[in-house]
Amino acid sequence: SVLALIGAWLVLQETHYAALTEQRNAAQAILARYLPAGQALTPLIDQPDGSKKSQQILQNMFEEAGLVRIALLDMDGRPRMSMGHGARLDWPSFAINREMFGPLDSPVGTTYGQRVGFSDDGPIWLVVDMDDKPFQLARHRVWLVLSITTLITLLLLLVCLHIYSRRWI
Repeated sequence: SVLALIGAWLVLQETHYAALTEQRNAAQAILARYLPAGQALTPLIDQPDGSKKSQQILQNMFEEAGLVRIALLDMDGRPRMSMGHGARLDWPSFAINREMFGPLDSPVGTTYGQRVGFSDDGPIWLVVDMDDKPFQLARHRVWLVLSITTLITLLLLLVCLHIYSRRWI
């Protein structure tokens, strides 16, 4: 039974790492795909009439699968433009001297970011929050499979004991 518990723990760890890697790759692909759009949004931040155009660009970005919210943050971590579920919630703090960062835990998901340019008051990062539901679903699936495997093993053990006991009676 100790061997089964170690096996179950290893399966849970590997599925978690696989889901985390998949999420990281999806976030990096989104950031790379929308780097030019983020660079185009950077000059619009300081323009009073750039809000409508910037919201359209953000809306196009927001249609990506697994994306919970998206924003352009300044060096203090304040959102200059944002969209999505929990767009008004605080973003996690990050090192301002890095080109890319993540994964960081946030109130609504896992945060990844990339520097896209500079505004009048400093650097600007394109930041995305990815959905954590795939992690939870993968964990539940693994628990379900492990439970079913355990029940089948116990059933086979009871059937074997029943057959063995009939021979001796």
